[in-house]
Amino acid sequence: MFFKDKNWNGFDLVKIPARGEKKTQNAYFYAGSRGAPLLVSLHTWAGSYAQQDPLARLAKDENWNYIHPDFNGPNNSPDACMSGAAIQSIDAAVSFALENSSPDKNKIAIAGLSGGGSAVLCAFLKSSYKLKYCMAWAPVTCLPMWHNQSKHAKNEYWRDIEKSTSSKGGLNEEEAKKRSPLHMTPKSKDLCYLDIYAGLNDGYTGTVSVLHSILFYNKIMGCFNSAGDAVNERETTNLLSRNINPETNEYLWGGGGDKRKLFYKKENSHAGLFIFEGAHEILPHFAFSRIKKQIGA
Repeated sequence: MFFKDKNWNGFDLVKIPARGEKKTQNAYFYAGSRGAPLLVSLHTWAGSYAQQDPLARLAKDENWNYIHPDFNGPNNSPDACMSGAAIQSIDAAVSFALENSSPDKNKIAIAGLSGGGSAVLCAFLKSSYKLKYCMAWAPVTCLPMWHNQSKHAKNEYWRDIEKSTSSKGGLNEEEAKKRSPLHMTPKSKDLCYLDIYAGLNDGYTGTVSVLHSILFYNKIMGCFNSAGDAVNERETTNLLSRNINPETNEYLWGGGGDKRKLFYKKENSHAGLFIFEGAHEILPHFAFSRIKKQIGA
């Protein structure tokens, strides 16, 4: 998913003031060409600004403007995990990039995997900026649901959720819902285009069921009165049970050896949902090629 090489050579380590606060957040930043797009790439659930990101190299090779913010670090504290402060920190990173480079303000894209994908959905719903495109891979969209799923899977993520929601003697469900994109209200109806990608085997060999992606996609269809484009109950059951043959002859491929069969897709003028042959992962070369296409770069 992410390179083991920790060399951020060519990127600047910067400190970004938090809005209305004295503290700062770290980020890796690259000032690209004037008028080039701005890519905001978000770290995973347990990651931080220092986590290596394969999209960074691809953006730099194109001389795009790029930033990889901390947005309050791993999702195991109240200030992180899709909190209001974490969402504001993403906006602060956008502000910093706009002030310290000269991107095309009409070509701002945000992308992320796993916890980063969750944060992408929060930015999609709540950012104060006019975004062009959002891309979420394997996002967690409902913390109460994932809390239960993680307990059944016997991993430690349910503990992170309880730490983040200041839970005592059981999950603070009200706080967990406040931090869940599935239960958030959009800031406005003027939302950018959104793509959601999930591996068919995630939840089996990965940690986040594709149900999270399906439910959020259906939520967005409801927001735009496009219920006819939602994933129906039969399709949902087949996807969750992996009782499905590829419905298309398409592949997700952008070079770099990450070619995967596309099993299922739904898309309209507001959003797209793509279920591919894989698990809990991002396909970086495909992802970057898709971003380029969607923002017209």
